[in-house]
This record gives sequence, structure tokens and C-alpha cells, in this order.
Amino acid sequence: MKGLKGGKEGRQPSRKSRENEAGAHTQRDFLVIVTQHLWGSRNWGCDGLATLLKNPELAWERRMMTTLAPTQYAFQEALNSAGEKLVVVDFSATWCGPCKMIKPFFHSLSEKYSNVVFLEVDVDDCQDVASECEVKCMPTFQFFKKGQKVGEFSGANKEKLEATINELI
Repeated sequence: MKGLKGGKEGRQPSRKSRENEAGAHTQRDFLVIVTQHLWGSRNWGCDGLATLLKNPELAWERRMMTTLAPTQYAFQEALNSAGEKLVVVDFSATWCGPCKMIKPFFHSLSEKYSNVVFLEVDVDDCQDVASECEVKCMPTFQFFKKGQKVGEFSGANKEKLEATINELI
């Protein structure tokens, strides 16, 4: 088996193999679509969002679909690809307690509202996007339609998040 010392199954991967795998997972210069579902997960490449929005059946029941937008280009592309759909953007940070608290709820909303696009922006990894959107605190939720911001609020308020989605769809 490639990457294993001695080529035998059951042994640990070589150090070089582990380093290559780790390096592949830390590169965030592309748009990644993460679709989680009962049977596992599937990652999509650069133009995956446009493909997925045009063909939602590709998203295996479209369960818990959230998009990570690591660059200004990817963020704008996600907004453009959404067309007429409501886009809900969660601006958060890994070190933010309230962000961690509301993230599972945000993911559950993506399962409940299959006609809405859910984006996640890590403000530390995507400072240009956070700056362009004038995000001052976390979590901040912004709502877009046809590429234009139609709503915003800050704080981990589950009821307000779902009520705003219902109001705007």
C-alpha cells in the first residue's frame, strides 16, 4: 500500500505520507463545499457551489449543507451563484465561545431550509471578507438576496436567526 513503511497493511503511514496528507488539508485557497449527511461527507472543488446550486440532487438529500468561503473571490462567487435564493452568512471565529455554541444550530438550519444557501466565514482566515462586510463582532449573521445585503444582526440568538430567515425567504 502506497505511503506505508515496508508496503504492508497494518503498519503506520510513513512520516512523509502523513506530512503530505496534512499539507493537503491546510491549503484553503479554494472554495470548499462540505455536504454532511447520514452516510458521510463529500467535498467539492472551486466551481462546486455553482454546480451544486444548479443540481441540488447532487447533495445527497442536501443535508446540513454549509459552504466555507475562504477568500473574497469565493465569497462573491457564492453570492452570485445563489441567484434568487436567500444567502445566510455566519461570520465567526474558532476561539469565539458564542460562535461555537450556535454553529450546530446554524448547521441544523441548513438541513431544515433547503431553499436557502448557508455560508460560513472564519474572520481570522478571511479578514478581507470580514472587513469588506464591516463585521465588528462575532458571531455576526448577514443575509443577502441577489448579491445585496438585506439584513444583519450580531449575537448567538437562535430564535432571532430563524425568525430572520423566515421573514426573508
